[in-house]
Amino acid sequence: MQLSLYTDYGIRALVYLACFEDEQRPIPAREIADAFGIPKNHLHKIVLKLVKHGFLVSLPGRSGGLKLAQRPQKIMIGEVVTLLEPGLAPVNCMDKALNTCPITPFCALRDLMQDAMKKFVDTLNHKSLDQLLLNRATLKAVLSQGGQLPAPRRGQRGHH
Repeated sequence: MQLSLYTDYGIRALVYLACFEDEQRPIPAREIADAFGIPKNHLHKIVLKLVKHGFLVSLPGRSGGLKLAQRPQKIMIGEVVTLLEPGLAPVNCMDKALNTCPITPFCALRDLMQDAMKKFVDTLNHKSLDQLLLNRATLKAVLSQGGQLPAPRRGQRGHH
């Protein structure tokens, strides 16, 4: 199962906003796009969908930007993936519009895939956005450096 870049970017945007949530400032979408090297126009479309469905709040104006609409502990990853991956079907027979297979009524593949997809989403729904931030300080430092690991301080050794 491979998620689309659309979903990947949406989750990254949520992670970014959760990392910087303590600053209590609206974060411009361009800041998120720059941190991850995401095309700004592409991120804008994703952000609009996340706002429309209550995951984000968009504050207009010169000092505006984005904020999480809910606490990170309340945002379940499976819900985000389900929203951003509307065609979450690994085989065409799961999608009535794409199904051209003549054996679908007699084949167990669709039921197997539906069960697998349900388990996939259920597994993702066992993790909240907050649980993706196990090392929030390091994530924040890397994101603040435009995606680069911060240089070790004098006397510190780098990890091998």
